Amino acid sequence: MFASTAIRAKVLSETTEVPTQTEPPDLELFDSIPNEFIQEQVYTLRILKVYKGAMEINNTEGTVVYGSRKRTLRAKLYTPARVSSCRVSLQKNTVYLLTGQILKGRLRTGGCKWRTEWSQITRKQRAGIKRFYGENCMCQVGMCFGSSCNKLLKGCDKVEWRSRLKEHCKSKNSYCVRDWKEDKCAWRMATDYRKCLKRLIP
Repeated sequence: MFASTAIRAKVLSETTEVPTQTEPPDLELFDSIPNEFIQEQVYTLRILKVYKGAMEINNTEGTVVYGSRKRTLRAKLYTPARVSSCRVSLQKNTVYLLTGQILKGRLRTGGCKWRTEWSQITRKQRAGIKRFYGENCMCQVGMCFGSSCNKLLKGCDKVEWRSRLKEHCKSKNSYCVRDWKEDKCAWRMATDYRKCLKRLIP
């Protein structure tokens, strides 16, 4: 999983848009495709905190200063069509941690990016978001697809498919940390991780 942006944001509204065409479409073919296959889901967000990519987000399409005190941003988040396997479903008036990328001047996310309701973020994860994740952003955590993955360091990329409980505890209560001497990454298992395992695996 690789992301160039990480934010805490509240969903204000949801709409759909037809993607901008880079070339004139075949109108006959275009008109025959149901809207749910081509329309992007677009969420209007109130960005409460930017953890990564602040400068880039300020320059994305649809981003403006928001609120009576002008301390937050209003931005558009573009996601794949409803029927796409990478679709994202967000609830209005809910605060999320959202990660994504900026493509062609638009803030985007998809099903493979980390997104979680803020109320579900653990104490360790909040500490990681504020400090450890940024310091260790060159580590590959879990699966990764695309050419940019070749630049990431291994060590935290294996997923324990046969032990979902361990994977759950690891993601909620541990950090992936870079070993600068050996130029690789490894999981740092905190006390909360062992407590989590003890609760789930007697």
